[in-house]
Amino acid sequence: MGNSVQRWMQNLFKIEYCTVVEVDRFGRPGVQCHSPDHPEYYNTVTVKVRDAKKNIDPKKLQHVYEIVIQDFTGNCFGHPWTPRVGDLVLVLFLYNTQPIILGPVNTTYQTPPFRAPTSQDAMYDEVWKWCQWLRPTEDKNMDYKDHPQGKMPICRKLFHGPVTGAAGGKGRDEMFIWDCQMGDAEPTCRLCEIIDSVPRSGEQWFKQYSTKTESEEAYNSRAEWHSRCGSYLRLESDDENPAGTSSSEYSEGIGHIRFGNAISENSKRGHINFRGNESSTDHAGTIDIHAEHEEASFESESQGARISVVANSDDSVDFATKMEYFDKNSFIEILKNGNITLSSLSGMSSIWIDGTTKTITLNGIDYIDEIASEEIELNTPLVHITGNLVVDGSLTHGGGSCCGGGWSE
Repeated sequence: MGNSVQRWMQNLFKIEYCTVVEVDRFGRPGVQCHSPDHPEYYNTVTVKVRDAKKNIDPKKLQHVYEIVIQDFTGNCFGHPWTPRVGDLVLVLFLYNTQPIILGPVNTTYQTPPFRAPTSQDAMYDEVWKWCQWLRPTEDKNMDYKDHPQGKMPICRKLFHGPVTGAAGGKGRDEMFIWDCQMGDAEPTCRLCEIIDSVPRSGEQWFKQYSTKTESEEAYNSRAEWHSRCGSYLRLESDDENPAGTSSSEYSEGIGHIRFGNAISENSKRGHINFRGNESSTDHAGTIDIHAEHEEASFESESQGARISVVANSDDSVDFATKMEYFDKNSFIEILKNGNITLSSLSGMSSIWIDGTTKTITLNGIDYIDEIASEEIELNTPLVHITGNLVVDGSLTHGGGSCCGGGWSE
């Protein structure tokens, strides 16, 4: 009875280990994918049964155009996927004739990347590491060995954090890396333990830190895009982390946004800075565009050129908006009391106003004051004054009449 049931089950279905081959017995590609040059192909593969008797022609063990289990699929949408040439896959044979590719399995030639420093943490980390296909070694039986290690990976990783069995512990950080240099140099990824493991220098990534991050370099809930050249976009939502450490990058705490460019990690240049509420102050809302890299508070910056608008709640300065060049102490500002100042305080600088429509109008409701320590020069063929002119002091002029028409000297 038992043997009969077993034979019946074997005729109903069986599962085999198979290898995805490069070319089938008819000379066609072993992996067939829907594409503009071959629209008739879907996501199918040719496989060869691996665990078979020896001295059998491997071509006789092939199954061609076999379908692959998909994550999801639709009419011209979905997540199309096929195993790669050389992969070992698990195949379900229905009624011993209709193969369905269930998915790939690891072998001694295709070991997975490390996920965490300890086995306990690694069980719950999630890794998606994608690399370009490199040709493995094929033997006479059409089995594949000596698979090259993955190079220049694109990787997404979710860090579970320490396993405590209780809710609300450290962890849950996430990062996405393109052409990971550290993963290229060490393909096992054994050094990728926490979100800080992938450095800034030479890497391009996005990192999302959790509300209780494992990081010792960043604050909770930070989100940051980092470019390989050192440019960055960093958004802060907190000013602390469970490790009790300070941010390794300049941070103004909750609400701080900084968008900066660089040509290397050690050569940062300009930035756009949205001020945060550092030290429990209400400075958020102040924005500045600064052509020099300074890791200093807004009121303490002192280099290069800067344009800024200041929040009404920010009492660290007395102006509402200002365009300034620190190196020459020149600026135009609108103060919070409504006054406007145009100043060039460097001994070698000056202010030039050029009316492109041939007219410059200075309109003071009550007064217009012109003050100079030495001289005010008007270089024009004609000065026309409507109204009275009062001179406190001497008046010197060239030849010609000046005392007629109501002008008294």
